[in-house]
Amino acid sequence: MKETYLAAKQRGEIIESLTEIDAQPVTSVPGKPQKDWAPELEELLARASKLRGGGGQPPVYSPVFSLIKASLELGQAAVADPQDEAKLWKLLGKAEQALRKVERSLY
Repeated sequence: MKETYLAAKQRGEIIESLTEIDAQPVTSVPGKPQKDWAPELEELLARASKLRGGGGQPPVYSPVFSLIKASLELGQAAVADPQDEAKLWKLLGKAEQALRKVERSLY
């Protein structure tokens, strides 16, 4: 619920007063520019691409590393184009599938 509220607030969809009929919707707080997370996510994804499981390592490594990569891909897509909901849903599904593999390996 908190995430939904914060997302609506960020989009300017929160009505702060019923007395101001002609008030403009609240937009993002002016002043501080948004941080560009793309370079950090690209670096993390490049580093994560080197993670490999198998060969005498605990069996959980491979699915956990896949989850990390899928999560970073989702984050990268969200930063690059947050309006492309179809792509975000697809990548979320990939991350959920990776999470299920981690769960199965832990059982």
